[in-house]
Amino acid sequence: MAFTSDKIWETCERGQATFVVKNNETIYAGALVGIDSSGYLVNWDNTWGNRFVGIALETKTGDTSSSPAVEIKVDTSGVILKNISNANISASQSNVGDFIFSTGYDIESDGTLSATSNVGPVGKIVAYNSDNNTIDVMLLTPAESRMSIARLSDNTGGTASDTISDVGGSFNQSTLNNNFASLAGKINEILQGIT
Repeated sequence: MAFTSDKIWETCERGQATFVVKNNETIYAGALVGIDSSGYLVNWDNTWGNRFVGIALETKTGDTSSSPAVEIKVDTSGVILKNISNANISASQSNVGDFIFSTGYDIESDGTLSATSNVGPVGKIVAYNSDNNTIDVMLLTPAESRMSIARLSDNTGGTASDTISDVGGSFNQSTLNNNFASLAGKINEILQGIT
């Protein structure tokens, strides 16, 4: 149906969103945050089903019985956090471009280069500052976070190529290992291109 009068939409700034905070959850400005499986904003942790959304811009404690429910504004733009202490993360220049994971809401104390067991990465290292042993991290947007898939580790001992070979009727472990190494390599190239 066509408009017959003006339709004025309520909008918010691109790169920011407001979420209802989980009951009794205290979130501080600067905390990494996610959405839990019930749709509430929570401090980021290694809980299965949580989806990373960004960094909190306000400090509040959730009270879902209040009307309206307590909400917090979140920067979802994929902001770059500058000069993050590297003491616990132990990144080096060779880690620039790598994903960074976090087991908690404080990236300086909870950040890690190792994939976490239940959730994906929260950002990518975009700079290593050797003069003060810090790193710059570009946080993932919610869309990027949902697309982030861990790279495959190839432990087959095979040699990757651009060809998948026929294993044939007489089984050959070397050919099979080479095929898996080739597939892992190509999948990782695709992942590098989309994230």
